[in-house]
Amino acid sequence: MKADWDQLLAGVLRPARPAAARCLREHDDYRAASADRVQSRARTLAEIESRIGDARAAVFAAGTGAVGADMTALEREWLAASRAIGADRGLESNRAEQPLERFWARVAPEGFVRRLGADSAEAMATLASDPEGVERAERAVAELRAALSVRGVAIGARVEWSVSSELTFGVRAEELFAASLAELVCDHGATQAAHRLRRDVQQRLSAVRAPSRNSSVSRELGFLAFASALGVADVAPALAIYRLGYALTAANDTAVVLTSLPLTAPV
Repeated sequence: MKADWDQLLAGVLRPARPAAARCLREHDDYRAASADRVQSRARTLAEIESRIGDARAAVFAAGTGAVGADMTALEREWLAASRAIGADRGLESNRAEQPLERFWARVAPEGFVRRLGADSAEAMATLASDPEGVERAERAVAELRAALSVRGVAIGARVEWSVSSELTFGVRAEELFAASLAELVCDHGATQAAHRLRRDVQQRLSAVRAPSRNSSVSRELGFLAFASALGVADVAPALAIYRLGYALTAANDTAVVLTSLPLTAPV
């Protein structure tokens, strides 16, 4: 048991990410290209707007009210430049031509399906850096769903992903496993030992740099340690998700949310 917890705590919220180096390079390249593209688009748009201003001033100066073909051409040029900026921001209908879609095509391994919640370059690079771990975490969610359904607790089949440097828990482990824990009959000695493991896990988390800044992680893992020490087998899939480097942060009857620290976050 101690060896299992040593392994889990040493790697908690630190996925294996075998493709981290490649995904980081792609992400850096994407950000650099995006910055260049934004600056170029802005310069082009500003230049067109300046020319439109000059053309309008010429119309007013002439006093005829007639708008020439050059003004119409400039307005069309402005519209095309504006649409290009919209495409960069994901506002155009042709998604395959958007920079983010092209980025996903470059960064994702063959056959790796884009996940719900991977809606930024950072999130895409983060999940693509650990495709096997992401898929194993989703399988653990399916195992958890099956285990909880026996207790009359329903969680959704859809898995969504969140990539965030701060973990916010919309559901607590105590809620998910309350029915499982209520079925146990434990003697005083076993309960006290479980409380000692909870305290030990929470204290040892303070030595783990990333999660030590988030007391909610300590709370969640402390409870899971307590429940596992009392023999609640249902918590095994939740612990497997943490062991893979992720956290289950929300669950309702339609969906489950798994959260990862960003690939770019310091270890």
